[in-house]
Amino acid sequence: ELLDALKACSVTRAGKRLLAAPFFDHPREELAALTGDRDPEEFITVVLQGDPNMGKSSVINAVFGKKLVSSSATPGHTKHFQTLFWGRDVCFCDSPGIVCPKLGVPKPLQVLFGSYRIAQVREPYHVVRFIAEHCHPPLVDLLKLKTFRDKDAEPDEPWSP
Repeated sequence: ELLDALKACSVTRAGKRLLAAPFFDHPREELAALTGDRDPEEFITVVLQGDPNMGKSSVINAVFGKKLVSSSATPGHTKHFQTLFWGRDVCFCDSPGIVCPKLGVPKPLQVLFGSYRIAQVREPYHVVRFIAEHCHPPLVDLLKLKTFRDKDAEPDEPWSP
């Protein structure tokens, strides 16, 4: 289905829009990705890009029917661009995940959703605190916690987990 969708797309060659289908019509061969020795007008490049851990490498492996590029459940596994030819006229390009700073989204939430690498978190307690403060039902109720107050604490001071 993916290849059918790609065939329905158009490409621009010499200022003209062409259907991509003819590029996929040639017999498929196992070819090394020697893009440097070829004129880019001779083939089309299908680039898979997106957030980390979205399955870009897995899609390429599925298209080729075997594991050609390494993939992992850990975000950030693909470190560089990888190119593979599907026949002589179609080059697939696997790319590392693109991580853009998310303005207005708390960093703990970015960590939880995988757009901020957990390996780069210097102290994980703010992420745990975010979960504790935002889960429903509240952890205090769920775990039947009793609030603890220091003797010198103000009675109307909010409790902090």
